[in-house]
Amino acid sequence: KKLKVLINDKENGTRTLSRPNMGVAGVVEAGYTTVLENATGIATLEEITDPYGVYYLTADISANAHTVSEFYGALDACGHSITTSEPLFDKLGGGILNLNLAGDITYSAEAKGTLANTILSYTTILNVKNTCNVTVNAESTQTDVLAGGFAINVYGEYVVFGNCEFAGEINNVYNEAGNNRKSGGFVAMITADPSSEDAVAPVVDFINCTFSGKLTASSHCAGLVGEAVTNCTISVAGCVNTGTVANTKEGWAGGLLGYFTGSAPGILNVINCANNGTVSSNESAGGVIASSKTDSDIHENTFKWCVNYKDIEARGRYAGGVVARAKGLTYFTECVNFGDINGLTPKNADGQDDPT
Repeated sequence: KKLKVLINDKENGTRTLSRPNMGVAGVVEAGYTTVLENATGIATLEEITDPYGVYYLTADISANAHTVSEFYGALDACGHSITTSEPLFDKLGGGILNLNLAGDITYSAEAKGTLANTILSYTTILNVKNTCNVTVNAESTQTDVLAGGFAINVYGEYVVFGNCEFAGEINNVYNEAGNNRKSGGFVAMITADPSSEDAVAPVVDFINCTFSGKLTASSHCAGLVGEAVTNCTISVAGCVNTGTVANTKEGWAGGLLGYFTGSAPGILNVINCANNGTVSSNESAGGVIASSKTDSDIHENTFKWCVNYKDIEARGRYAGGVVARAKGLTYFTECVNFGDINGLTPKNADGQDDPT
């Protein structure tokens, strides 16, 4: 199907975005039956006894704080919902289809995802709508606490999010300097597994995904990915931010992508994407991505058919309609910004303008 942003600015300044119609996330057709062969019907997560098994949901369920340790098989929710107060999986390396995920996840120090804590190689997450709320306890003084709408970390290659939406609320704020609380509407951090000697360079695709929720964080944050580090290949196509992304302290905020960094070269392809939501930062902000910069000069960025519709507010260093900062081989093709770009004085700890 044709991938292209169509802009209509002929009447009263109206602008529309066209993208492939893959259906509403989490919804299946009437009378749908699972497409998975030899799947076993289940009505509780406790019935997942084989980590490589193939399953389908027969009804809406509550996870009852039950977490599956590791899962490398496939689960078709058939449009049903799972309500949870804990991550469904600790480690996920399989397929999750046609799911509506809801609930509230709260923690103070050890980070938790909603679908999974960690996503590994060869994972496909297709047609999932997530309305979970993720809250890091406001009384927590822990630094380095991550928050992710679907997962905390992606360590794997050949990971795909397709036709997914995050519509919940994420709150991960700690007002001291150096808090390092990265947050993403889908994933907090994409990086090679720091605990593995044979760690692979992550390869992750986001296709036709939407962030329509609210994210408030005090470090790097964005609608899809808060931060990606070193030697990653990330492709983003047909994705849109219609929600609110706000950085309150230090770091970078982006409508879809936050901060891409590291010492090794990476590849970032962003095609047919748009920001139609609110993006603001106490430091730097970009409508589609805040920053894509590694220490390697052969790091490569491609932005094609990308558009920003809304005003961007950055109180600090950099601000941009589509991209706030890019370093390396960077290509722009048919991109456009309609928003006002506001570079303002940062706020201090008391919420007052800080001219220093």
